[in-house]
Amino acid sequence: MFGLVFQFFGSYRLAIISLIIFFVVGACVLAFVPIRKAIEQAGNIPPDLL
Repeated sequence: MFGLVFQFFGSYRLAIISLIIFFVVGACVLAFVPIRKAIEQAGNIPPDLL
């Protein structure tokens, strides 16, 4: 991601901003993952405190 943005736009600033946006969007998506359900579907016992 970083390399592509730098290659297309020639700016490290835009490359860093795009990387930050990538991680923020990923963290937001990860916040909506039902962790307990995923653990159970994987066949594991979920801990009491997640």
